Amino acid sequence: MATATFSVYEELPAYEDVCDRLYYPNGNVKYEGELKDGQPHGYGVSYWPSSFSIPKYIGKWKDGKYHGKGTSYQPNGNLSYDGEWKRGERHGQGKHYYWCNEALLYDGDWKAGKRDGQGTYYWRSSGKLFYQGEWKDGRMHGHGKSYNLNGIQMCEGEFYEGRVVAV
Repeated sequence: MATATFSVYEELPAYEDVCDRLYYPNGNVKYEGELKDGQPHGYGVSYWPSSFSIPKYIGKWKDGKYHGKGTSYQPNGNLSYDGEWKRGERHGQGKHYYWCNEALLYDGDWKAGKRDGQGTYYWRSSGKLFYQGEWKDGRMHGHGKSYNLNGIQMCEGEFYEGRVVAV
């Protein structure tokens, strides 16, 4: 199980000197970090509206959107995604976790917020392999291997839009 660590100050040695804050209408802190033209830009932390103690995202920003290396969290504080972002979407290498118990669901490549490229998907219930191979637009697509609930390989072949087409 992944463990969430909320170290806001580790990226910038003189963080307090460059820290600005944005607030929700209820007065809770919405964002804490670097700003450019009134938007998050650089390193910063966003928070869920209900609690300043639970971060929503910790990492790099560009023009008000997640951009670069960062980690997102669920409202309960559980880890959601750790990896690379581009213009507010998962993009590049990253790991996606199941919301209720932080079990690893997917480890691999992302493009425009969808699984795309090489990656491994895991069964939620057992944490064992479900699929390992190529992805396109969020679906199994290309060469890959699928596994049953016990992690035993069931087939290896070509997948097209999420279905096996050639073994």
